[in-house]
Amino acid sequence: MAKLYREAGRVVDDVVSGRCGLKAALYAQDLEKPRAVCKLASAALSNQRALSSALRQARLEETGIFLVMAFELLVGSGKIRGGGQLRRRMEKKLKILKKGFNDAGGAEQPSAFAQLPRYVRINSLRWSEVGVEAQPLQHLSKALKDAYQKDLAAGRQVAAETAEVSKDELVPELLVLHPAARCWLQQLPEVQDRSSCLSALAAGLTHGTIVLDACAAPGSKTSHAIELLGGSGKMFAFEKDPRRGKALLQRLRLLCGFEETRRPRGAKGKKASVKRGRCLAVAGHPGVEVEVRIKDFLEVKPWEPPWNQVEVLLVDPSCSGSGLPEHQLQAETDAATATAAGARLKRLAAFQRRILQHAMKFPKARTVVYSTCSLHRLENEDVVTAALSASGAFQVTSAVPWWRNAPRNAEEGAGAEPLPSWAHLCLRSEPGFHRCRGFFLCRLDRVDGGATAEEQLTQRKRRKRKLAELKKSQRATEDRFQAPASKKRKGKAASGLRISVAEKTPGLQIWADW
Repeated sequence: MAKLYREAGRVVDDVVSGRCGLKAALYAQDLEKPRAVCKLASAALSNQRALSSALRQARLEETGIFLVMAFELLVGSGKIRGGGQLRRRMEKKLKILKKGFNDAGGAEQPSAFAQLPRYVRINSLRWSEVGVEAQPLQHLSKALKDAYQKDLAAGRQVAAETAEVSKDELVPELLVLHPAARCWLQQLPEVQDRSSCLSALAAGLTHGTIVLDACAAPGSKTSHAIELLGGSGKMFAFEKDPRRGKALLQRLRLLCGFEETRRPRGAKGKKASVKRGRCLAVAGHPGVEVEVRIKDFLEVKPWEPPWNQVEVLLVDPSCSGSGLPEHQLQAETDAATATAAGARLKRLAAFQRRILQHAMKFPKARTVVYSTCSLHRLENEDVVTAALSASGAFQVTSAVPWWRNAPRNAEEGAGAEPLPSWAHLCLRSEPGFHRCRGFFLCRLDRVDGGATAEEQLTQRKRRKRKLAELKKSQRATEDRFQAPASKKRKGKAASGLRISVAEKTPGLQIWADW
């Protein structure tokens, strides 16, 4: 059996069971061909309803590996690579599988991955390094036309519009390609969905800004933010998982030309958890300082340097991934799976609240951008509401003024609490309306008149000083009312006043027991 099917099958099992989303399932494994596994698993999930129906009729297991092999046999290449008992069982029941798949509408259901356009982001600061005189639009258009001609010469049926390229009308420096052009884009690192380009744009980054990306891997949003800094400033990129951290470093080297300049001090022989370097030096600017930390962002102490100088934070935590196209076409799940998915959603929302509230504690932070690839209110507006309740120093502001959200479904809010008054300021992308992945984004700015970094530090010192004075007063009061040692009775505690000081109250609370 081909290793590709086993790996893709495990990814599908993780997603269908509700244990994690597609992105987390892909990163949880050491994949030999991650692109191929992602493509096959996404396609199987997109056609899950029809594939599961076909497997039931053929009396075959509805596990992940059967789903991906059935997709390959019925929709993909038409044959299963590798030998083994599973291939023989499926080929023996090929007619039943085809009939069950067609009866369930599988033949009429295109892959969710294939329905959306392909987007390519142009890094304007690095384009000059490529050494190509043509503009990005013309250069990519020529490359696609050449690929189109090669496919025609090889006898493949390819539509002419597949090679067309246009500028995106909403996001600057973004090109739009035909969905079928995906097979020609394997060598382009700048492939990035339209929705994921919005986080860095919403942050309002300028030259010299100090930015922190709390959940940086795989690195597309981080590299976009570095580009928008224009050759000066600083980026702290955090990633908890070492495997994802490795992918982050690779992407930064590829997209931004990241080069490590100084190794941190540490034990000899141990892998360094901090990588420092510079990216995108341009005329008149030395380049953006980049510091990649393989560490949990929640362990950072905002009041300590250098974190107390951070001005903008990007928070894109793990989520359910319900906005990804493959989730839109998944089959209905049974009650047990639905319960597990609901419990996982609550755990994710609790984690998202913690990380957003932590980001709002940084004393000099003027902007926090919170985003998810989820369409669930529990992970979006509800998380922001909880964070705002915990901190009165921020307010929701317009994220991307030119973006227009899709109209809300009237039945969506039936029986639920009304959305917050600031919900219209948040950005929502819908796959069917915006022709990109589902996405939520909220920009939080520090309120005018809210405590500044210096004022917050002064308040903290004042609280510490007051607590120290209360403790000192407590010790003095206890010494004053302490009974003489000569009058203490043997074997019994000395009688007298019992003093108690409530450290967190403005005054002393004293009571006596005679």
